[in-house]
Amino acid sequence: HFGRGIAGTPSDFGAMGERPTNPPLLDYLAATFVENGWSIKKMHRLIMLSNTYQESARPDPDAAKVDSEDRLAWRYNRHRLEGESIRDSILEVSGRLNLKMGGPGVFPPLPAGVETRGGWKKDEEASEAERRSVYVFVRRNTRYPMLEVF
Repeated sequence: HFGRGIAGTPSDFGAMGERPTNPPLLDYLAATFVENGWSIKKMHRLIMLSNTYQESARPDPDAAKVDSEDRLAWRYNRHRLEGESIRDSILEVSGRLNLKMGGPGVFPPLPAGVETRGGWKKDEEASEAERRSVYVFVRRNTRYPMLEVF
């Protein structure tokens, strides 16, 4: 969620590993994880609803003097969105996102001039091509161009 863990070496919590930046937080998260029946979904919810996760990405010169590498998570590190997220957001905002779950992969229309080897069939129903990007068919030699840009 934050781009790096509380401990820099999560596979080695021993004497040879890097010390956690916040041991009490690590203990709290571990205990909560066990109490919630090892539920990853509940752990995601706990982290994403925390004040730290919802911090601004705006730099603070005073905080940067104390912790320039943001090891104490005083700001949210910006990251680039993936093409799939952008495509899904565009379809959702336009009211065209098809939320149908399961089924075969979909083939959104390719831009003019994009050549395909091995075929890229056109979906019979236009709404099928507007399903979530997780369902877009992936062919090694013909990737959906919008998803490759990001």
